[in-house]
Amino acid sequence: MEKKEQYRVLFHKYINDTLEKDDLDLLTSMIDSEEYEEEMDACFREYFQFSENEKDQENLKIKSVPIVEETWKQLNLKINEEHRVIEFPKHRISPFLKYAAAVLLLLSISTVWYYMYNEAKVSSQEQVASADILPGTNRATLTLSNGNAIALSEAQEGLMVSADQMTYADGTTIMKTPEVQLATISTPRSGQYQVTLPDGSKAWLNAASSINYPTQFIGESRQVKITGEVYFEITRNPKQPFIVQSNKQVVKVLGTSFNINAYGDKGQVLTTLVEGSVEVSSAQNKAVVKIKPGQQAILSNNGELQTRVVDTDEYASWKDGIYMINNLSLEDFGKKIERWYDVEVDMGPYKDQKLSATIRRDVKLNEVLEAIELNTKIKFKVKDRKVTAYK
Repeated sequence: MEKKEQYRVLFHKYINDTLEKDDLDLLTSMIDSEEYEEEMDACFREYFQFSENEKDQENLKIKSVPIVEETWKQLNLKINEEHRVIEFPKHRISPFLKYAAAVLLLLSISTVWYYMYNEAKVSSQEQVASADILPGTNRATLTLSNGNAIALSEAQEGLMVSADQMTYADGTTIMKTPEVQLATISTPRSGQYQVTLPDGSKAWLNAASSINYPTQFIGESRQVKITGEVYFEITRNPKQPFIVQSNKQVVKVLGTSFNINAYGDKGQVLTTLVEGSVEVSSAQNKAVVKIKPGQQAILSNNGELQTRVVDTDEYASWKDGIYMINNLSLEDFGKKIERWYDVEVDMGPYKDQKLSATIRRDVKLNEVLEAIELNTKIKFKVKDRKVTAYK
């Protein structure tokens, strides 16, 4: 892994609170080095993504929270260890200055001061139209085998399936299911949803995706069918393996965490393993591969299976609300934008240009386009939900 790519990975893990102590020390040393100033600058721009309407102190404070709370604790611990305990007078410093100070100390004074106190780049007129295009939300439809359909609540975090009923995560009953029947949860473009299956396994559905499952797992295996993109965390049960069927592919697991992208972009189905072990087979020619954590199985249109080593965060971070992009073509990232923001994207002659960035999924479309522009100098215009790239 190249050093600059490593910086991005560590920065992403820090934002998501998955950074180990040794890695935190490494990230700190990188921040102190001039060698990483360009990457630090880019990562900071992408994460904070200021716009003309986000210059007030309260918004800056809110955007600082994920980084700062832990930072402030770590700084105080370090000071205490060195026997130089400093206490700020509680009534002489504003809460905002506390947040600002912590960010300044962690991510280098010069870089952060610029972004915290100087005006953000004014969005171009072509991007104004995208300011009102919101990101996707929790939206899905539950359809039973008898044809009954229910629009699931956007206010709920997910659905839970038990032996005789389906409820929301907070316990609110959706329906009773005394008899075993097939159910399908489907998300539209700009929708996502989570479901806990009868065995306790969990599935996260990305936009324009679906999962078909029985309300009870009976028989020798636990079988589901999916379309689109779904991330799984499977409850281990060696006596009843878990089987996922997707377009021209079957994945067999015992207990593991993995992501399946079956959108069919470029005629491929991608299975990325985070934990455990899975067996991927082609429905066309019966080819079979077993992959280990950190590996990806690629099923092509002709039924051939190949494997490669990948950074799993690039393929699984979407479920945690982050796009972690490393050397991805604008055309490929455009597909993600289309599904999540329900727009049409035309990258034109720039479709093969590569992008490396960490971009949050909970921001408006114009902020995503600004992040791309910061990295590539490509501009965008938006009209009637169509995004067009130009320079």
